[in-house]
Amino acid sequence: MERKKILWLCSWYPSKMDPFNGDFIQRHARAAALFNDIHVIHVTYDYPNDVENSGQELNSIGQLSEQIVYFKKKKSLKAKLTNQLRWLANYKKTIRNYIIKNGKPDLVHLHVPMKAGVLALWMKKNYKISYIVTEHWGIYNHIVEDKYASKSIAFKKYTKKILNELLSSFLLVIT
Repeated sequence: MERKKILWLCSWYPSKMDPFNGDFIQRHARAAALFNDIHVIHVTYDYPNDVENSGQELNSIGQLSEQIVYFKKKKSLKAKLTNQLRWLANYKKTIRNYIIKNGKPDLVHLHVPMKAGVLALWMKKNYKISYIVTEHWGIYNHIVEDKYASKSIAFKKYTKKILNELLSSFLLVIT
């Protein structure tokens, strides 16, 4: 079987700021890299006050490459939207650079629809690359305190859009 080039977009992934955030996704990536070429991209905030632009970490283990991109989070109420826009811009720039260097991946594997799913939608629209989703979050049951029903209208709208686009792709493939 031919190895596929799969780009993983991760809403959660271990980093120097939180080494246990999504560590199960990292173990999944290591297992998947036995069969395909996996490149993980995770963009996250860097919190130390003495760092203006934190850069990135690049790690390779066999056929798995991990790219963790850090940027300085502004700490003001006004900066909340700006931080989100900077996160998005950093993610898009990293994806563009990956494609320039490695070519388009065969598939995008999205882990946790919100927030990285916004990038999967962007890639599907701009690069015509299909994506699959693995959802790890337990927010869809009514027992947890941080449940889906308690989320903002924007969160629900984008989650539905990300999952509906995924379903429409599969319906097109099946028919």
